[in-house]
Amino acid sequence: FDMGFIADLRFILRKLPPPEKRQSFLFSATLSFRVLELTWEFMNNPVQITITPGQKTVATVAQVLYHVGRAEKFNLLLGLLRREGGSRILVFTNTREEARRLEERLTLNGWPSRALTGDVEQSQRLRILNDFKTGKLLVLVATDVASRGLHIEAVSHVINWDLSQAPEDYVHR
Repeated sequence: FDMGFIADLRFILRKLPPPEKRQSFLFSATLSFRVLELTWEFMNNPVQITITPGQKTVATVAQVLYHVGRAEKFNLLLGLLRREGGSRILVFTNTREEARRLEERLTLNGWPSRALTGDVEQSQRLRILNDFKTGKLLVLVATDVASRGLHIEAVSHVINWDLSQAPEDYVHR
């Protein structure tokens, strides 16, 4: 779940019977400190079960890191897009504002793109995803929140415009 719901969960959990008089389960792909804090506060003898994959990243994925200043990032991105090409390019940002800025700048520079953020309406979200999956849209700019649960075949390049906040998010990307 989105970290924005922690306050709502706290409110709901305070209204429930005490932990000794109920059974609760919490499932999450990633457990941040704030989520774990909820378990200790509102559960009776919580137990954490972790399933670790044998390999964090796919062996066939080539990973490259470029150290550049903020002012150089966009020009590097344009250069990589020109040099590498690609059939479906997924660019991750950490904020919706940055996703929208990138969508606009890429489009203005000849790389039509769309931003997929947590506040995009479902009908529009489905249209954007369909355009990306069918190859009608070459570049998709997405935030971590918006991209959760997506499975898109044949993505040629994943570009992390911003480093993810947690290693699990990086692997998910």
